[in-house]
Amino acid sequence: MLTGKEAIFGLWYKRKGSSTSHKVNPVIDESSAEEFNIVPLLIKRIDDSTLLKRGGGLISDKKVLIIGCGSVGSDLLFLLSRSGLKNFTIVDNDKLSVENTYKHFLGMDKSLMSNFKVSLLKKELENRYPNIQINAVESEILSAIKNDKINFNDYDLIIVAIGNPNVERKLNELIHETNTPAIFTWAEAYGLGGHALMTNNKGSGCYECLINKKDLSFSSSFAGKSDVPFIKNLNGCAGSYTPYGSMDSMETALKAPRLAMRYIQNQVSGNPLLSWKGSDKSFLEEGFETSDRYKNVPFETLYHDNYDYIDPECKICSKHVEVNL
Repeated sequence: MLTGKEAIFGLWYKRKGSSTSHKVNPVIDESSAEEFNIVPLLIKRIDDSTLLKRGGGLISDKKVLIIGCGSVGSDLLFLLSRSGLKNFTIVDNDKLSVENTYKHFLGMDKSLMSNFKVSLLKKELENRYPNIQINAVESEILSAIKNDKINFNDYDLIIVAIGNPNVERKLNELIHETNTPAIFTWAEAYGLGGHALMTNNKGSGCYECLINKKDLSFSSSFAGKSDVPFIKNLNGCAGSYTPYGSMDSMETALKAPRLAMRYIQNQVSGNPLLSWKGSDKSFLEEGFETSDRYKNVPFETLYHDNYDYIDPECKICSKHVEVNL
């Protein structure tokens, strides 16, 4: 059934035998039509405009830098690739290990190759989706910046998914020396929840605003203060990991791509914080306590853009005084 004003169809004019020596075009030269059999062809379009429209994506030439390609970073790269974005640079210096089989997008078969996550992701996604271009940088991000492999000004959007507050604070500072907006995203231990924070998108609000300067706690955190790290250990130091499941990383990864797509479509005002909240059962069973934010903030409130975290005296972003709420 035709639903538009145009239809695409294919016809193959198959020559009968080989008696005609001269070249003819049966579409133009009607007198030669009897020399051909007409065979109908089924046309399947695989151009971006067709495939992305069916997949609910958009066509965009934005250049996106993704820092960190672990469980959250690999999931959000996958989601953004399916959303229509085509130009990525991904940075990570870790190799994919078999221990991450159930947390990483690539799974066990790729982990047995003992290769860098970024190189494996590049090959996988360029094989999956047409016309996608991924620049894989096998390096720690601060080293990549120092060695001029990465310049934040070359990108339209930066997404940070490394889960290391010390490095993230430095990156936040460097990002605010440019005009490139960024999204920080991270998951909390034991499936307590996850967060996505927009920054450098006109006005105040940044990663540093979340940090209590007296005790270095995070105002966004669902975990209460603890002298014991929220990590588990299976096989000595090399087996240390932050305990959360694949659904927790995927739920967190959903926040950042949705925020990214909103930004690309000019639907984000200022620098909001978005969070999701999970069950505290496992967390409490380990002897930890949840934060007041976890206890007091209703689920439905977390789905709205939050600007309450902004510190008007933040040394990083306070110079951006215009906030359009």
